[in-house]
Amino acid sequence: MSKGMKKDSEKDSNIILVPQFEELKNAIKRLRAEIPLLLQERDELLYVLCKNLEMEYMLKVGALECQAFKEECEYLRLKRKAELVQAYINRREKPDINEINLVLEREFEEYQIKLNLQYEKLEMMIERSKREFLSEKENRELKKLYYRIVKALHPDLNPEISEREKVLFLQAVEAYENGDLVRIRVISEAVADPKEIIEANTSLELNKEKNRLEKLIKTIHEDIAEIKGRFPYNIKEKIFDEDWVNQRRAELQDAIDSYKAAAEIYIDRIRELTGE
Repeated sequence: MSKGMKKDSEKDSNIILVPQFEELKNAIKRLRAEIPLLLQERDELLYVLCKNLEMEYMLKVGALECQAFKEECEYLRLKRKAELVQAYINRREKPDINEINLVLEREFEEYQIKLNLQYEKLEMMIERSKREFLSEKENRELKKLYYRIVKALHPDLNPEISEREKVLFLQAVEAYENGDLVRIRVISEAVADPKEIIEANTSLELNKEKNRLEKLIKTIHEDIAEIKGRFPYNIKEKIFDEDWVNQRRAELQDAIDSYKAAAEIYIDRIRELTGE
């Protein structure tokens, strides 16, 4: 091939590649514009709607749920204690109550931790219910500013941000979760407007970035679907249905009464075995 023909061939190749290059860059811009909206939708579900639904549930049902779990733990503990006492008697030994209690403390440690966490969550939701909620206008401003922060600082969209900026983003997430408009305003003012920067020299690099963003979008959609499929989103309609709430409270009260009755049986059984 002559030099002239070779140059013409390279020129033709460039003519073909430039539209592909621009098409990829435009596709990436569209994906980068879609991602902040999806991230905000996910965070609105996770940190606002679901938190408020959980608060409604805990205020209406949570105290009974904690009590039901407490009574269940007590029943299981007494049942296990009766088994341990019986084991001593089967060996024709006097039951060592102190040793039995130590065994019970070890075996039921996880139950106690879980119970404590449930009470802590109940207290948190009671505190949440006492806070002053934003007006509709303030809520719109919160969402608008948070969207701007997500676009500028979310690590998945901005892999090159500094550690300081990552910390700032986490502070923004916390402020958004707590409906702290003042703090969101301050963080937003400290954030520069994001620029559409696509640094890539080849179509291969652009394809890699496009694939990364498409996978990220798929993951966010999966996150949203998963959030909508679990508690508390799956009781979104029920928690405001008085009949459903009353039925749930009645179920928990029945469980409480059943566990208490079963516990009394094992209290009597332990007294019989130990002669106390």
